[in-house]
Amino acid sequence: MTYCLSCDARYYLSSTFTCEPLGNLFTKCELTLPTGGGCAICKENYYKQKADCISCDESCGTCVDSTSCLTCQNEYFRLSGSKSKLCVSYDNLTKCITTTPIGCLKCEDGHYLYDYICKSCSDNCISCDNYQNCNNCIANDYVLVDLQCVNYKNVEFCLSANNSKCTECEGFHKPSDAGDYCVKETNYGLVVGVPLSVTFVMIVFIVAIIMIIISMIQKRKQKKKEQNICNFKMSRSNIEMVKLSTNLVSNKTTLKFDLDDNDPLKVDIETRDLICIGNVSKSNLKVQFSVMEGCDYYEIRSVPPLVTLKPGYACEFEIFIKPLCTCVTKESVAITSLNIATGVIENAKIEMEIETEQTTKLNYREITEDEKLGEGSFGIVYKGSYRGVCVAIKKMKQLDNNESGLVEFEKEVAMLDKFRCDYIIHFYGAVFIPSKVCMVTEFAAFGSL
Repeated sequence: MTYCLSCDARYYLSSTFTCEPLGNLFTKCELTLPTGGGCAICKENYYKQKADCISCDESCGTCVDSTSCLTCQNEYFRLSGSKSKLCVSYDNLTKCITTTPIGCLKCEDGHYLYDYICKSCSDNCISCDNYQNCNNCIANDYVLVDLQCVNYKNVEFCLSANNSKCTECEGFHKPSDAGDYCVKETNYGLVVGVPLSVTFVMIVFIVAIIMIIISMIQKRKQKKKEQNICNFKMSRSNIEMVKLSTNLVSNKTTLKFDLDDNDPLKVDIETRDLICIGNVSKSNLKVQFSVMEGCDYYEIRSVPPLVTLKPGYACEFEIFIKPLCTCVTKESVAITSLNIATGVIENAKIEMEIETEQTTKLNYREITEDEKLGEGSFGIVYKGSYRGVCVAIKKMKQLDNNESGLVEFEKEVAMLDKFRCDYIIHFYGAVFIPSKVCMVTEFAAFGSL
């Protein structure tokens, strides 16, 4: 008798060690019972129910029973959180970009992932965490306000929107930092600029009025001055003119200051002379008198100090001279003319003869030092000459520009001027120019200093 140790796939090994046919158990059983009456282990896609193997649901790869999948078939996934334990077809994963056996991992715009399923965001939202919390709105016209998409027209003062933010606001408003509403903007240009502009305009207006008033006052003063200025047309005058330069003529060539009398000029008192200056050019000329710089023994001025002469016209000038010391001299006074049309300046000269009365105020230019005679604590004595006379010259020490010292010096000179006697040395006077201060007396050839 023969005993089987193993059987073909369509047969099973019986307890008598013979191979018996499986029938339909072949399609379901991985391992049959020794009696052939059922399955000990089921194949995939089957679950064991007593001795039989029952086919799983079509969605299951493996299962526990007809309603519970352990794994899913291809193109199926487990629906997390669902009461049903069966797998669901990928066809149910709408709006999903990336599908897996556990569900969706990435959704299309406008949807969010919830338990591996794509659900719609709120209206006009393209990116959200859930239905209540939107992250980005559609490109234009909507603003993200409190995690919801709102049309920009419903946002107060908002005029346009882009990228979920209000981009332009009405009037004196601007978008907030988050861009979800419009805030009132302080326009510092207006707040500061307008008051400053108004203030500036007022200041300019006031300054303009002041300038106009000043100009009017000056014009009135100028008219008053011009009333005192003697301008005349030379062709209608019988005054004989002498040519001074190309453009200027004058009625005299020398100023002698002898209108009132022929007496010597007074020291420290103004004496006047008159002179007419005419314009023989074809342009307007500005004419004024000027003296050499550094003149310290007389002062001179003209009235008017400056005048504009038309072609063919002349002006009468008053020349005032104030000698500051006793002097006899001849000087030249410059007459400067400016051609207004061309800007060319021309200088002419006119002589001036000065002879003053004899006073104790001497001109240092007429004093000559010859030799040093002696020196004391208050000064140095020199032998010299004054207008051809031998004199003693006492130069003061430590006086310089000290004002109080000059006052004391003047008092001393005034006192010496009172002592006039044939039996004492003659006092000629003193020089009061600060840098040249000295006293001049008769030189006593046989007397003491």
